[in-house]
This record gives sequence, C-alpha cells and structure tokens, in this order.
Amino acid sequence: MANEKHHVTSFGKDTGPTNIKKHFYTVHIADWVQGCEDKGAKITGASAERAVRMYRNLPEPTDLEADRPQFSKDAFADALAEYIVGDDLVGPQAFDN
Repeated sequence: MANEKHHVTSFGKDTGPTNIKKHFYTVHIADWVQGCEDKGAKITGASAERAVRMYRNLPEPTDLEADRPQFSKDAFADALAEYIVGDDLVGPQAFDN
C-alpha cells in the first residue's frame, strides 16, 4: 500500500547502489532498519553494518566475535558480490584508472 503523501525520488543512471545504501543509513536509518527487518532483508556491507550497530547502540565486535563464514561456493559468491558492489566495481567508470 503506497503512501500518497510520500514523494518518491528517482535516482540518476550514474547513481550506484553504494550511494543509495549510504543515503539510507545516513538520512533514513530508523526507517531503513525497520523496513529491512519487516521484509527479512539482511543489511550487509561493512559501513552499513557499522551504522546499524551504532543506531542500535551496540559495541563494536571484538576479534573473538569476528564472524568468518565457513567456506562454500555461496559464501564465496556473496563475498565477491560484496567486493564488487562495495567498491563500485560495476560499469565502465570502474576501469577509468
């Protein structure tokens, strides 16, 4: 059900997912976290996870709490996708160096 009072913004073609995610956790953190929880969506990405921990007033994880998933093809694919998306390695601008 759409809220008719809410203005929906369109993002430009050059707007990457990292910028959108950053906008959510810097400007709309409460709504974003609640919306993700409601939909069962996991928030990923080091900077986003750090922002969520701060929002929830949780301490930084210690080395003993560092979570290292067991190797699997799915875990590898997830890590690769996180690297590509997290560093905006999509599109021709990624190769302009």
